[in-house]
Amino acid sequence: MEDDNLPAGTLLLEAIFTMSCPAPKSLQVGRYLNHSYHRIVTDDKGRDFNEIFDEISFNESAGRIPKTTAQELVRHARPKITELVTQAQKLAVQQQSGIINQAIKTMQQLLQPEQERLTALAKVNSNIRAEEITYIEQTQQLLTEYLQSAQLSLNAIRVAIVTEP
Repeated sequence: MEDDNLPAGTLLLEAIFTMSCPAPKSLQVGRYLNHSYHRIVTDDKGRDFNEIFDEISFNESAGRIPKTTAQELVRHARPKITELVTQAQKLAVQQQSGIINQAIKTMQQLLQPEQERLTALAKVNSNIRAEEITYIEQTQQLLTEYLQSAQLSLNAIRVAIVTEP
């Protein structure tokens, strides 16, 4: 990878995390988790490069190397790569609560108006059953519990070394 802003030899790690939430399919948790994956790019000093290297620019500036060269590189840099993975996991844990809070907020924005609508409608229409309102309340409670237990898990990594332009 070539980059004018980083010195040659800088090791970069791109880590892809997926949000896993062990909720029943009937709750459709995926509707509220906006991102199917979460991406973190960090260097060997622990700096976050997500803003500098978005997915497209990272892909465009990354070059391919022969498989044997890649294996040799990984063998020599394994301790540093392991350290980078640990740093990326720490960054992910820091960002996890924000992702979960956003998912809960999205869920509430979608379900709360429906609950309020049914409650108001029940006052003027006897055909609206209390069970319908209770169902939405219970669904919100269950979704909140399941979303709060969601975890980011490491799914893939990609290692890049900055070379001279």
